[in-house]
Amino acid sequence: MILEIKIPPVHSIHTVNEFWHAIAEEWPSWFGFLLSFCIIFITWVNHNRILNLIDKSSPQFIYANGFKLLTIIILPFTTKVMAEYLQTDNSQPAISLYCFGVLLNNVGWNVLIWSALHPHLLAKNGVSQKQVQAGIRSAQYGFFITLFIFIFSFWFPIIAIVLVSITWIAWIILGIALTRKSRRSEYFKSSGFIA
Repeated sequence: MILEIKIPPVHSIHTVNEFWHAIAEEWPSWFGFLLSFCIIFITWVNHNRILNLIDKSSPQFIYANGFKLLTIIILPFTTKVMAEYLQTDNSQPAISLYCFGVLLNNVGWNVLIWSALHPHLLAKNGVSQKQVQAGIRSAQYGFFITLFIFIFSFWFPIIAIVLVSITWIAWIILGIALTRKSRRSEYFKSSGFIA
């Protein structure tokens, strides 16, 4: 992902303070870049988890993967628009567009998970129903959270972008916690502590 973050022209900078001031003025672009990187990174990690749980495929799953990819490649555009307009009087539609991109990303997750379950389950034989249900619930919760934030962005855009940020930080923390729990469980199973 390439996100255009403006570099201050050399001829316009005469002191170290001017340099740092010019870099600081680009904070919306840096913020947008870091937020979208988190979203893309979490998507990559979770996609990897899904692929580790399945050992089959279907045409529906392949097309759902393509749709999921579309929702990812839209993010740099919505991020750039949000970063460009964040400090202007027209920030509301830009933030709403960004929130729509995040909502679309979640729709992609729901479609991907649905396609792994229909018309037949693509999961490996050892995958429990509990794991499948956890993935479904997580995607559904995510949908309602991002839908709420998208709608909220029409009236309170700055609060909405803060909520998007908090949501993705929460997803990162939850992902780390689930990974640790899964590793502990695998360790105890491999050690013979759990049958």
